[in-house]
Formats: sequence, structure tokens, C-alpha cells
Amino acid sequence: MATGRQATRTSRHSRAPRAAAEPFRFASTPCLRSLGLHEASERLRPVVFRHREAVAEGGDLQYGLIAEEVAAVAPELVAPDLEGRPYSVRYHALPVLLLNEPQEQQRTIEDQHHRIEAQASAALDQRQRIAALTTRLAELERHLAVPPEESDR
Repeated sequence: MATGRQATRTSRHSRAPRAAAEPFRFASTPCLRSLGLHEASERLRPVVFRHREAVAEGGDLQYGLIAEEVAAVAPELVAPDLEGRPYSVRYHALPVLLLNEPQEQQRTIEDQHHRIEAQASAALDQRQRIAALTTRLAELERHLAVPPEESDR
């Protein structure tokens, strides 16, 4: 009988979904900033590799990150082995954590766009003021210039 609730996790290795709605969460913060991953994401180095066991069998190329390198930058994204050494990257967490990157880039682009618009407006205003001052200066010079005949009188 379905009660309308999702299955709950029975162990830490279970893949059953957990509730993600706000009432079920505690201490929600933007993940990249709270983990310091905004800067760390720039230091993650994607690689192409084959697992050692699969090399002899002609195994497929894999795309990913080196667990030791990720552990040095963002240990929260690495699952350790039984001895505590970096064993595996928690790839399932990466899309959520890195989702903020394009959003941050979009905010930067919009900020730069606004700055460029403001600078263009200021440059136009300056050009108009320079043109008006040039016209005024030419008019003043014309009024101050005394024709040679009048100076002889």
C-alpha cells in the first residue's frame, strides 16, 4: 500500500532517495562557498584513464578525477578506503556542487555588462561636454579677437 512517502535510507550505502525538501533539511548553505569549493573547482584536473585491471582486457577509457588530487583540494568529495586513504571520488556530488559555477559566471557577466553600459554612458556624456566646451571656447576666442584695423585707432 503506497502512502505517498518516498522510501527512506536503511543504510549508508543504500541508494533509496532521501527527502530534499526544505522542512527535512538542517543548516542549508550554498555548498561551494561553505566548502570553499568555488576556488577549489578551478584546481580540479579532469583526466582520461583506464583502470589497471581493465588495461589487459582492453577496457574502455574512463573520464574523471584522480582521488588523491581531489582529496588535496576538496576532501569532502572523496570516499576513503578502509585505511583512510583516498579511494574514490564522489562523482554523484559533483554536478550539484559545480552547478553554482555557471550561475556565478552569469552574475559576473551581468555585472561587467552593467559596468560597460555605465562607462559607455559616461564616455558619451564626456564627449558631449567636450564638444560643448570646444564650441564655447571657439566663440569666446572669436569675441576676444580684436581686428587689426580697430587696434590702430
